[in-house]
Amino acid sequence: MSQSSPVFRMGCVAVVMVLFLSLTYVNGQRTFTEAELAQYDGSDLDKPILLSIKGRVYDVTKGKDFYGKGAAYNALVGRDSSVSIAKMSLEPADLALKNDISGLSKSLLDSLEEVIKETYDPKYPVVGALVFDDVSSQAEKNEL
Repeated sequence: MSQSSPVFRMGCVAVVMVLFLSLTYVNGQRTFTEAELAQYDGSDLDKPILLSIKGRVYDVTKGKDFYGKGAAYNALVGRDSSVSIAKMSLEPADLALKNDISGLSKSLLDSLEEVIKETYDPKYPVVGALVFDDVSSQAEKNEL
């Protein structure tokens, strides 16, 4: 069967539709589980590089010199890095806190909002939302 045959093209369309429909969307946004987001950590050059801040998933691929495999901020990708970004920290203890910003001071929360507003929102597209393991408590904490 040739690639230009109608049967081949219909088969390709069917495969694409199945893949598209298998993605989960909420309010028009693609959702990612923590396990799904972990697949976008820069180790696979065929996939975008993603990170989450307060549950918003950003595509930081165009900053691969900073976020790609072996780069300075690679520890932030493939996960929610809200605490680390608020504290400007790559310490393992801060990375482990991931999305729980409830214990951060007002000044750190203000700093996080400033970094989002001045760095991430203008430079990187939001491509989805992270669905946390405990959605209800994180929605309250992070005001998703």
